[in-house]
Amino acid sequence: FPVTISSVDAHSLSSCAGHVTILLGCIALTPHCEVVLLDSNGKKIRFLTQVIFNLGLKQAQAIQTRVEAYQPEQPFNTVTTRAFATMPTMLSLCNHLLAPAGQLIAQKAVLLPEELSAIDTQLWQYRIVRLNQTDLAENRHLVICEKNLFFV
Repeated sequence: FPVTISSVDAHSLSSCAGHVTILLGCIALTPHCEVVLLDSNGKKIRFLTQVIFNLGLKQAQAIQTRVEAYQPEQPFNTVTTRAFATMPTMLSLCNHLLAPAGQLIAQKAVLLPEELSAIDTQLWQYRIVRLNQTDLAENRHLVICEKNLFFV
């Protein structure tokens, strides 16, 4: 599964084409934001590396690795991802990347009640934002999870 990380303000876990295009556009407009794109797929990382080079984005880098193997120098404030697993699994795999007040933002199509109820609400609080995409047959949602600072 693909991962994107930004070290100053954001950390994103998706190098999917549309998601990364938007992220790279934001980087170009916000020079103080640093982004690390993670993906275990070498072909995607080579493409992203070329895009970063061609656009001259000095504050972005693409790294071929899995999210659980990546150890940032400093934790990130925000992690974004497309759904690559259940919410509890994504939170477990990404937890080490997040600062104490960090948040994970995941795009999900299908939100199963049993998946959401499996989130440890002593460690995490979450909210759901429904995305209005008229060109898609299925719904999309953002699940925004924040660490409960009391338990950090």
